[in-house]
Amino acid sequence: MSPGAVRLGLPFALTILGGCPVGPRYELPLHSETAKLKVASLTQSWICAQGAKRSFSPDKDGYATIRAGERVIVGVQYSGQGYNVTYSCDPSVSFIPWAGESYYQDFQIEAEKCTAIIYREVRTNPVGLDFVSNLDKGGSCK
Repeated sequence: MSPGAVRLGLPFALTILGGCPVGPRYELPLHSETAKLKVASLTQSWICAQGAKRSFSPDKDGYATIRAGERVIVGVQYSGQGYNVTYSCDPSVSFIPWAGESYYQDFQIEAEKCTAIIYREVRTNPVGLDFVSNLDKGGSCK
């Protein structure tokens, strides 16, 4: 690999993985009940905390630890390119994670609209995912 390829690699990777960093890293509040969130791949996932978007630092399996028992707003910042099209979106969703549970963050692009969604990971069906009953609009992070 040429030295030029190495210099171009990081900015190119950041563009593909969602553009600029979202903000400071999310720090779990002390003495919080927790849940796990498998963050969406090929995006910059974020959580609203202390009135600002905070980036996640997922573990090696792609899970971030989040607070449980109260409504949280999570979202993804995505940029990508298709045939003659550039996509850029920042969809969010809110839900109340249950302590000890694990969740799966996903998003989709359809008809030029981005949508965020959260599923609860379960072992009670072949798919391994279930709908979150308390899912709601994300809104702004203020």
